[in-house]
Amino acid sequence: MGKNGEMLQGNEQTYRDLIDGMNDTVWIIGFDGNLIDVNRTAVEVLGYSKEELLSTGLFGIDSSLKKEAITSLASKMPEDKIQVFETTHKAKDGRIIPVEISSSIINYQGEKVILSIARDLTERKRIQMQLMKQSKELKELNATKDKFFSIIAHDLKGPFNAIMGLTDLLIQNYRNLDGELVGRSLQSIAGASNHAYALLENLLLWSHTQTGRVEYHPEMILLNPMIQETSGFFTIQVEKKQLHLVNSVPGDLMLFADKNMIGTILRNLLSNAIKFTPRQGEISIAAIQTNNRIEVSITDNGVGITPKNLLDIFGIENKITTPGTEKEKGSGLGLILCKEFVEQHGGKIWVESTVGKGSTFSFFIPCLTEEF
Repeated sequence: MGKNGEMLQGNEQTYRDLIDGMNDTVWIIGFDGNLIDVNRTAVEVLGYSKEELLSTGLFGIDSSLKKEAITSLASKMPEDKIQVFETTHKAKDGRIIPVEISSSIINYQGEKVILSIARDLTERKRIQMQLMKQSKELKELNATKDKFFSIIAHDLKGPFNAIMGLTDLLIQNYRNLDGELVGRSLQSIAGASNHAYALLENLLLWSHTQTGRVEYHPEMILLNPMIQETSGFFTIQVEKKQLHLVNSVPGDLMLFADKNMIGTILRNLLSNAIKFTPRQGEISIAAIQTNNRIEVSITDNGVGITPKNLLDIFGIENKITTPGTEKEKGSGLGLILCKEFVEQHGGKIWVESTVGKGSTFSFFIPCLTEEF
């Protein structure tokens, strides 16, 4: 296109090569709205023959265009300006193609016509949608984490306030306090310290999962001995509440998994069961092999979980932490970690519960081969 919108007219082949060499579709439109010429790209992109396009015109591929609108546009369009707008073209196979149209007036074979160049926006729209989706997800993630850490900060204040308050009390009055009161105070300090430590430990582990710093090293594991070892961590709590702990996992059952992750899953699930089971209650641990997976379940006859809490129990968005039957506290992070670690193994975790009757937490890990 030369100065003042004049197209080179001297050589028809040069003109043909010029428009057919363009990657965008080119339309030459008369002021009466009829299509005069198109380039090779238009034929290739839309799937029509050149003859079909010329006979159908723009109205056959763009239902939003009207002949009157084109003639009106042509009469009002300044010759030294380019009009840009977006619309869609319909290909012969039914595809809808978003395009950006750049139109201007040129001289073509001695008369003024509209030159329209349509650029395919499919990839640009796809990238825009992807960026919008990622931006939305990032905002939601940041909002969730902000809320989550504000809850964690609140949960940390409780045990530290107890530790500092009781410590100050002992320091100022230890000479006048009887041994029983000192003992109870020290027990409270120990309980608050253990709770704070468990919260920080889970928080650190969870933060590592978010940054990809928890390494996954699966190996063959005998499940029963691992459950016995995990149960040993809770001997004092089990004896204190006089709980009956039943391990019915077969002695030869093996699974291919990361030992540290499975240990974290078992500790958190067993800790929850102990926490919400009243004195002299029962907790059972079972595992079976079904098809290509090993399913583990921990069942208690404790207080159960409300339907509302069941909906959010594994989610970070609404972190749930409820006192146990004897006011035991939890980090609220345990089940979130369980879910992430189970899913890292390609498995799934779920819960079934009835208020007042107890809960069963179950998860499965895919077997390494059909043989297990």
